[in-house]
Amino acid sequence: MGNMNKGFFTGFLLGAAAGYAAALLTAPESGEQFRDDIRTRGIQLKEQAQDLTEEAQLRAQELEKKAEATIEEERRRLEQTLAEQKKKAEEVVKRAGDVAEDAARRVQGGDS
Repeated sequence: MGNMNKGFFTGFLLGAAAGYAAALLTAPESGEQFRDDIRTRGIQLKEQAQDLTEEAQLRAQELEKKAEATIEEERRRLEQTLAEQKKKAEEVVKRAGDVAEDAARRVQGGDS
């Protein structure tokens, strides 16, 4: 998870907890009921945080797989392009050699 997402997530959880605590403090409940509510809400927030963490990990894994597949595809395309360019270069070298041999024969034979 990026720093910005992590910061947002942390801020979201802290804001939610602070808002809930403020609501509980202003509500007319007994001390024991208040503590039970805070405990219950804390458990719920922890579960939500775990769920969000698991979801983020799954998304990161999916993105990693997609990136690996893209990299592999690009590697294959690059290898194919390199093989094609090598073949073309070899053909050019061969043609240049043929032209040079032809020119040498003409010079030796006196052909114009």
